[in-house]
Amino acid sequence: MNHCGFLSPEAVLYACTAYDHLNTAMEICEKLGRKFYNGVEAEDYLMDAGWVVVRARDIYGRIGYPQLSDEHKLVYLTDEQVSWLAEHYAEWPQDKQQSVDYILDHLNRR
Repeated sequence: MNHCGFLSPEAVLYACTAYDHLNTAMEICEKLGRKFYNGVEAEDYLMDAGWVVVRARDIYGRIGYPQLSDEHKLVYLTDEQVSWLAEHYAEWPQDKQQSVDYILDHLNRR
């Protein structure tokens, strides 16, 4: 299965279709009590909070980079997220596996 959606810091996948991430980001933020007027801002908020964007061919987030918010803390994967990625790794196409490898090998260093 090629999962798509947003992976919370607790490793809960909020699934969406391949091209519906921005709408899904807004829906998640509304459930969290945050209102945004566009999906890009909602996605940025989630990534700052440690969520990972899981797309059909890759994953990405702020992993290893500072938050855009005023705090500028570095964002890292949680142990739960690392476990979830490892659990589903073999199910994914090679390019998605490579993005996971890169994050784990180069960006997720504390």
